[in-house]
Amino acid sequence: MLYGAAILPLTYLLSLVFNGPALGFVCYFFLNVVLGMLGAQVVESLLSPTVETTAVADAMDAVLQFHPLYCLVTSVSS
Repeated sequence: MLYGAAILPLTYLLSLVFNGPALGFVCYFFLNVVLGMLGAQVVESLLSPTVETTAVADAMDAVLQFHPLYCLVTSVSS
């Protein structure tokens, strides 16, 4: 419900970086896929009990909590 309000400031800040709307949209889409959806999968796989990388997973989780799509994906998947 708060996803729209959380993503708007990030969208505005990234709109100042790019000159054209097409390049901005493509880069923003790629950023959302990498940080949001792929980040959640990487953190989930690092939390596997067979791999001893929980410290890395906790650090990545703490950093990725600032991206709204990551928060949405982790809240829906759990």
